Amino acid sequence: MKNLLKITLLVVCVVGVYFLSKIIFKTDVPTITYKKQDNQITSYQSTPEELAKINQNKPVKRTPASSNKKIPKSEHRNWERTLSSELLKFQENNTKVIIQDLEILTLMDKGRPRFAQKIIITYLYPNNRQSGATALVDLENGKIIRVWNRTKHEDLNPKANQLTPTNL
Repeated sequence: MKNLLKITLLVVCVVGVYFLSKIIFKTDVPTITYKKQDNQITSYQSTPEELAKINQNKPVKRTPASSNKKIPKSEHRNWERTLSSELLKFQENNTKVIIQDLEILTLMDKGRPRFAQKIIITYLYPNNRQSGATALVDLENGKIIRVWNRTKHEDLNPKANQLTPTNL
C-alpha cells in the first residue's frame, strides 16, 4: 500500500513538473521591427538593443467563450505588414516601427463579432528619439480603429535667446 502511494505521488510530481515547465518555457511570437530605408520598408526580428528601449509587459490572453467565430491564427499576420507600411509612409528614412501584441479582443459590430488586436506601436527615430501609442487594430484589414496613450514630447532644454547688438 505504501509503495502504491509513493508511485502515485511520484507520477503526480512528474506530471506537474512537466506541465509547469510547458507553461514557464513557452515560446512567444517574436517581435518584428519594421524599418523604412530608401523609401522601402523592410522587416526583421527585433534586436535585444531595440527591445531594451521599449517596455515589454505581456498580459494574459483571454477570449470570450460566447464567440462562435474563430480568432485568426497568429501565423496570418498580413495586417501587421499593412499597418507598418501605413505607419511608415510619411516618416523619414531609417525610422523603425516595433509592433507589440497585447491581447486579442472581440468587438460586437451590428450583431457580428469583429476581432481586434490591442497593440503598442513604438517609433524609433534615427536621431535616438522615441515615441509610441497604444492602438486597437482590426485583424481583417489592418486598419487602426482607435489610438490612445500617445507620447507627447516637450523640449526640456530650450535654446536660450542670444543677445546681439541689433537684437535680430
